[in-house]
Amino acid sequence: ELAHRLATRAEGNPLYVKQILSFLQESGKLHYESGSWNLAEGVQLTREIPDEVADMMRYRAAQACRQYHDPEGLRAMLERCAILGARFDYRLLRHMLSLEPGQPWLPHLDSLLEEMVRMGLLREFGTSGEDMLEFEHGIMRDVLLQDLQSRRALRALHKAAAEAKIEVWGRRVNERALELAEHYRMAKDIKGVYRFTVKAAFAALSACDLKSAMSLFKEAEEITRNIDETELSNF
Repeated sequence: ELAHRLATRAEGNPLYVKQILSFLQESGKLHYESGSWNLAEGVQLTREIPDEVADMMRYRAAQACRQYHDPEGLRAMLERCAILGARFDYRLLRHMLSLEPGQPWLPHLDSLLEEMVRMGLLREFGTSGEDMLEFEHGIMRDVLLQDLQSRRALRALHKAAAEAKIEVWGRRVNERALELAEHYRMAKDIKGVYRFTVKAAFAALSACDLKSAMSLFKEAEEITRNIDETELSNF
């Protein structure tokens, strides 16, 4: 199972597998127990990015931006794609861009996406009738998000992503409530976090996943404890 997870994380690239394994061992996050290798408790493989791999992805993104006539635009579009997800609907991205003040990148959307696909940063996929895109390398998306963490502008982008998904998904939002709660968490919007954590709890309850439902209801209750009564009345 661990071998499969490593291969998935490394996207089948032997170099990435070797670097990730070395990183996990050197950082004490991989242990040999009872005849098998296991991750240390609390380690989430999807969040582990060796410096060598991260630097490689940063270089590739920076090189792509330098080669394009509008480096700022290409970087901005890469970041917005990363915030939406490893794979996303074209309609979602378009709607997200329309929510930004002044809509600076919306007029350039199609030309930027075409260039990103040509450069091998994104690829198109999906069945007939769908217009879906995904990152060629999921690790690049993780590195882009990692580098965005310290920027206050990230909050507004996550809120725009959440609002776009609510609008486009319509009644299907309950199925992806946890994803929306995370967007609001990154946007520092406590009301949004509470609202979609509760929706996720009810969705788990409907699916007879009582353990997840109880955990989510407790999480929602914890959120209310950190909010004063005046603000809570506005929920």
